[in-house]
Amino acid sequence: MANKKGDDLFISDSGVMVNKTRKKATIFVLSCRVLSVILVILGIAAFIEGNF
Repeated sequence: MANKKGDDLFISDSGVMVNKTRKKATIFVLSCRVLSVILVILGIAAFIEGNF
């Protein structure tokens, strides 16, 4: 079985080669961080509303 080295790479419009796997992982991590911040804000809001 041959190893296909260039399968997970693509070249953007600016000519920079980007790894698809790394790009997907970065998007996933950023979305998890955004979701975490939203949950923290909702938790603080619920805590404040519960005390009043």
